[in-house]
Amino acid sequence: MDRTINTKTSSNGNSPLIGHILSTIEGRIRQGHYPAGHYLPTERALSQEFHASRSTLRLVLAELERRDLLIRAPGCRPLIAGSQRRAPSDPTQRHSLGLWISGDPADIGGALTALGVQRTLDPDQFRLVVGNPVGATLQECIRTEAFALARMARDTDIAGIILWYLGGETNLPALEALRAANMPLVFIDRLPPAGFEADYVGVDNEYASAEMVRHLLSCGHERIAYVANTDTASTVAERRAGYRKALQEAGIGYRKELVIASPFFPAPAEEDAVPSAEAAVRQLLDSPDAPTAIFAINDHIALLLLEALRQQGICVPQDVALAGFDDIERATPGSPQLTTVRQPFERMGQAAARLIRRRLDEDGASAYQHIILDTALIVRASTLPETLKPDTRSGLISG
Repeated sequence: MDRTINTKTSSNGNSPLIGHILSTIEGRIRQGHYPAGHYLPTERALSQEFHASRSTLRLVLAELERRDLLIRAPGCRPLIAGSQRRAPSDPTQRHSLGLWISGDPADIGGALTALGVQRTLDPDQFRLVVGNPVGATLQECIRTEAFALARMARDTDIAGIILWYLGGETNLPALEALRAANMPLVFIDRLPPAGFEADYVGVDNEYASAEMVRHLLSCGHERIAYVANTDTASTVAERRAGYRKALQEAGIGYRKELVIASPFFPAPAEEDAVPSAEAAVRQLLDSPDAPTAIFAINDHIALLLLEALRQQGICVPQDVALAGFDDIERATPGSPQLTTVRQPFERMGQAAARLIRRRLDEDGASAYQHIILDTALIVRASTLPETLKPDTRSGLISG
């Protein structure tokens, strides 16, 4: 709950001290003694300087955050947001455009999105600056995102940001700081947090997920498991809703024991993600009515599950069919094998770049837009028995 600080009166007798600390730190920020983009001194140092308790200091920090002078994230020192708003972008100058990727920019999703942005922008007007969070845990990545966005808010060279957002409600203060700095934002893949309106480019995740489940049903599977991560992104909820919708349409009940959510973090290439996949496979195979098909929320998790199934001696698709989402195998040497939903990452980048340009040209006056792009169901060997060829099924795309 937000708390309003009255610097003149208080029942606890601390208001003169609070007012003094507040005005002193605010003055240092506005005068540049505490530069924008730098960390505030530690609570311990400030407590010693002002002879104040940490609880008193936290009231001051909350008020400075409310005034858009600080950006705070759990477990980290506050970051100076500064006090001056950005001027509108000068169209006669060359500017940078930020592209924030929630995962590895070298992965196909980030790489194709960046390609789409670059092909849309005039290189004489814009250069693309690509960044991504770094950390050994999801919480660390969310914190690094908050600080990176805070720095972008104060960087007068950056004209706008295309944001593959990670931080959910945790990083709302960073988003508010960007908005306060007149920074145009376009979200891609994931909707902005509830209550934060912005331009958005994505796909109909619910429909695409339902299409995948319908494909598995058409192959004769009724016990279809769904394996997701624990991310709070809109895509997670939408794909799960599509899974559930398709089962209900087929008259098959939704079974909680066939739905698993696991962190699957760090990235699947790292060892720490492997136990999550092994545990998920064991849980599904040990259930009284084990699934005959598994639909994973993305291809990274699907490939981890594929390896875990093989280690258990389970053949795909003969024993268990397997499907994913994103189509990352299109960039993998050799023959693709995973049935998946292809996301139009390059077109996503193109649409986002056009929205950013419109924001800059119109100075942000028009209503926010949500652009929903089509996906494609890509059927490959991981869901089809050897006796059934992909090209014999009407409406399906053979990889």
